[in-house]
Amino acid sequence: MIAVALHAGLRDDHLRFTDPEHGIINGLDLRTFSSGPRASLLCLAMLAAATPSHAKELPIDPKNLGTIVNRDINSLGAVYPAHTIGWELTPQTFKNTITLELMFHQPGVWAMNVGLPDPIIYRSKVATGYDKYMGRTEEIGGILNPGHAQQAETLRRLKELGTDPLEIAVEACHDQGVLIVADYRMNAEDFYDKELDLYDFGRAHKDWAIPGANCLDPAIPEVYEHRMDIFREVAENFDIDGIEFDFRRWYHMVSDPHKNHVVLTRMVRDTRRMLDEVAAKKGRKKLLLGARVGINIDGPSIDDDELSCKDLGLDVRTWVAEGLVDYLSPAMFNGTFNLASHDGKEREHFNVAEFAELIGDRPIGLYPTLRHYTPKALEGEPSNSSGEFMATEEDRDSMRKYKNGLLDTALHWYESGADGISTFNWNLPDGQATRMGFGGQKISVYLHPRLCDPKALRAWRDADWLLPQDFRLPWEIGRVWKQ
Repeated sequence: MIAVALHAGLRDDHLRFTDPEHGIINGLDLRTFSSGPRASLLCLAMLAAATPSHAKELPIDPKNLGTIVNRDINSLGAVYPAHTIGWELTPQTFKNTITLELMFHQPGVWAMNVGLPDPIIYRSKVATGYDKYMGRTEEIGGILNPGHAQQAETLRRLKELGTDPLEIAVEACHDQGVLIVADYRMNAEDFYDKELDLYDFGRAHKDWAIPGANCLDPAIPEVYEHRMDIFREVAENFDIDGIEFDFRRWYHMVSDPHKNHVVLTRMVRDTRRMLDEVAAKKGRKKLLLGARVGINIDGPSIDDDELSCKDLGLDVRTWVAEGLVDYLSPAMFNGTFNLASHDGKEREHFNVAEFAELIGDRPIGLYPTLRHYTPKALEGEPSNSSGEFMATEEDRDSMRKYKNGLLDTALHWYESGADGISTFNWNLPDGQATRMGFGGQKISVYLHPRLCDPKALRAWRDADWLLPQDFRLPWEIGRVWKQ
């Protein structure tokens, strides 16, 4: 049974098996929680009670950050599925579910999406809480759904209990020895024409929107200052390890990007200076500043979604030359980039090597972003309802193809000069069928903790075996013990 847990991704230093043959860990009998996938997951999350506590300030080396994890802001709801099993929401149960994700994915950095950049999911005197308007479909419109209301209620309840998701996540991450940076989508348009209705500042200043977009223009001084106030507040009030700017969410970062790139460079420069000041006041050696950027530096862009840094208004050459950022994560917006993809443009234009050449021997990390979604299926290949390639558990050939596509991509990036890998929306499976199939889920769960180790990736790529024989998905573990 120890092997079952470890092959699912749990580190042995985080487990204390009281009676492993009967599935009892830390005095908790997993068999009593094996009534369903969600129950098994949350049962395992209670292992948090046995995890070691780490020093307050964790070491920071931009070239050796491990794997960087980034997820949608609505992971606030996904990470706490209490509504499906009736658990009472408390700060501890919320922390347990975050800990579960950390234990299985084993990131070096969690870039927790906390703002769009406004609204936000923590207590703030500057920005609007995600819970204020989210879910009020009668006012906002049909783009919102019951899940959004549920996420808002989670945030609202945690605030009533005197805490918030970011405060809890900081504690959970540091307990696991994981760095946490506050990630901001620099101009989100997730809610389309309703986006500006989700926060007070947007409602009051819709005339400051970028022409043709559903987001505000940081070239307008008042918008710029509002955002800088948001970034300073989170750095001063929370024990985070830095900030990440996600310039890949969405398409419009600033008006006239070929001219106003100087505005975004000033924002990066001002944020670097602010983080250094806050670090000094807190007695910290360093606070990270990372950035998710375009697929290449000067172009060409693939289309209106998959943009170069130049077309986004990101002067990464200046950022690197001045040492303003600690890491860069080139990323696609919608593309499912892996070398098994059938779109030659993705392979041709996602240029990790040119970022590595730009950085050279500077102390700046390079972490290209890998997504585990599958590409469009070719004729005769297994596919889901959207026509995407599907790695079904019964089809070992499809699982092997999916595995090798991800491994080949990660290894190619390492060979191109990457220091590590960043992942986006690499969610922990909960027992429900997903677009990649259960076979794809198994590959993704087994792979994620190993992404930081190119030697391990290469060994798995060359191995005859597909997965360890006794490997189980996290939600299967309770079921295995019951049997």
